[in-house]
Amino acid sequence: MEAYPCQIRAAPPRYLSNSVTFAFQKGSPYVPLFNAKILTLKQSGEVQKMIDKYLNTKADVTCSHSSFTPIGYQNIFSAFVLLLGGVVAGWIILFVEKARATCAGRTHTVKH
Repeated sequence: MEAYPCQIRAAPPRYLSNSVTFAFQKGSPYVPLFNAKILTLKQSGEVQKMIDKYLNTKADVTCSHSSFTPIGYQNIFSAFVLLLGGVVAGWIILFVEKARATCAGRTHTVKH
């Protein structure tokens, strides 16, 4: 497995239930066949193998301090400057549009 940063934490081992539901039409002839197959899979241990493989995963994480750089102020400063520039430009455009609409409204209301 690849090396991961030490700050990674494994999810709790049980975040899904073990219940699975299959819907069949009422009176379907496939229900007894399906139930028999599920019972066979349970008795053979295949269901438990699937549960162990997909639901009971164990964290196999190794730490490597050189594999990442923490996000800090220096890393995201330019994104905030760009966001602030967009907000300021938006306000300027809003005020210009309002001023033009006000001026246009005055010229149309003048009667000769």
